[in-house]
Amino acid sequence: MKNLKNNKGYSLIELIIVIAIMAILTGLASYTFGLIIKAKCQNASIEFNQQIGNLWMQTKAVGNVDDNVCMMLKYAKDGDGKWQNELGIYKYDSGTPNDLILLKDENGNEMTTQLTNRVKIEYIGSNPHVSTTSDSTNVVLIQFNKSDGSVLFGEGEYEVYSYNQFTGNKGDLVATIFLDKETGNHYVK
Repeated sequence: MKNLKNNKGYSLIELIIVIAIMAILTGLASYTFGLIIKAKCQNASIEFNQQIGNLWMQTKAVGNVDDNVCMMLKYAKDGDGKWQNELGIYKYDSGTPNDLILLKDENGNEMTTQLTNRVKIEYIGSNPHVSTTSDSTNVVLIQFNKSDGSVLFGEGEYEVYSYNQFTGNKGDLVATIFLDKETGNHYVK
């Protein structure tokens, strides 16, 4: 049998070195995770801006002046309390956006985009086509005028925030998307 009296274990210095290395690795991991979240949020704001451009082009491409095309931004908390952001380009014929038909591209794919749940988009403006349902689902409709490209409704600012799904708090402002009423121009700042 071996002599167990010579087994002294780890020294205090070895333990401090291991804890320091773990602290450095944890700091690097959290910093990297933050960069990934920020990149996803910036990507979501760019995607939202591109969808506004797609809507403008789709509005111009619709055959009849009476056909209405709009984009619906829907954001709501799912059953787990995470924000879900969905963009879709819809068509409606009745003059009111009640029965929306999701448009499809030339390949037959629905023109909808699911944004990352790490982002929350808030509309800042005086749009009469904003509604909140009983389950806290927020819906914003954006529509362009076919003849001159101006915004019929949905003009204003859309602020894109990072969203902490663990604490449920709104994070940093990542980007602001501006949509001009007169010209229909839009850009990310």
